[in-house]
Amino acid sequence: MRYKCMLLIGLTGGALFGQSVPISAPAPDQLAFFDHFFSLLGDPTQSPDTLQSREQNAALMFRFNQGEASKLHILAQQYLAAALAFNQSVLATTENKAVLSDSERTNLQNLNLQREQLIARLATNLLQEISPASAARFLALVAKGRP
Repeated sequence: MRYKCMLLIGLTGGALFGQSVPISAPAPDQLAFFDHFFSLLGDPTQSPDTLQSREQNAALMFRFNQGEASKLHILAQQYLAAALAFNQSVLATTENKAVLSDSERTNLQNLNLQREQLIARLATNLLQEISPASAARFLALVAKGRP
């Protein structure tokens, strides 16, 4: 019992004294938001100026400091590179085909799984690299369905 109380105090102590507990990974129900979020910041169909503007607006909305905004930029660039590769792979698999073979459908499913894993990795990286306070603000807006 004594150890349980000590653990409870240790886990809640940061919250009681105004400190945030670092967030290690997004919850599964938050991944749809992160998918949309990174899709906006790394959309290969948009101009570099549009993507830069979106990054700046996101950094302002979530009140990221300069270091956090820089990390967001790096992650958005990683998403963009992966999205380009993903789109090329999908095109190579489906181009000029009215019907896909079983192996081609499996290939597309694997590509989609890789994309989902990328989103989870980028989201986790973002939440770990920004301050706990910024992560808490970010996730609070996600919970409200914003932006």
